[in-house]
Amino acid sequence: MQKHDTLGHYPTDTMIGDIIACRSHGWSPMSWIIRKKTSSQVNHVSSCIGNGEMVEALGSVVRTKTNRLTGEWWIHLRPTGYITDANKVAMREFLVSQVGKKYDWKAIWGFGPWQSYDHVNGHPDKWFCSELVWQSYYKVGTQLSRRPNCYVFPTDILESPLVKVAGYQWPKSLMEWVTGE
Repeated sequence: MQKHDTLGHYPTDTMIGDIIACRSHGWSPMSWIIRKKTSSQVNHVSSCIGNGEMVEALGSVVRTKTNRLTGEWWIHLRPTGYITDANKVAMREFLVSQVGKKYDWKAIWGFGPWQSYDHVNGHPDKWFCSELVWQSYYKVGTQLSRRPNCYVFPTDILESPLVKVAGYQWPKSLMEWVTGE
């Protein structure tokens, strides 16, 4: 497992299919609401698409970014199972095809762990961060969430048995929460 000590350091060993879960910089009302509603330390996830690039649903749109993280504290997740090269290509193509679509504000304001949600059909023209990551895996036959047919939160992806921690940059006060040690 790779640990980074410098804030803003981007994990250099990301591959297509990897996920970055993070806690946003500073104080943001939306970040705080997401963490409180989901009883989690993370409030955002992004999908790695190769060459140091990620796709994320954030703010008002789905976008790509390179070597820059949304959060100051992050956890690099890697799938535990075997994802074929063909699956990686399909995931990347799906994620890139979503760039420019709107952020799903209606869903993010209405989410709750008790609410039913159709991930498969959902809102294909709008996304929130964890929904987009979940859908990229679903497109290649993998369901990351333990709670099918409910909203998927960043913490659901972080706690999925189908990913493992590959690296992190996290404050010492929260290390047990990240590593389980």
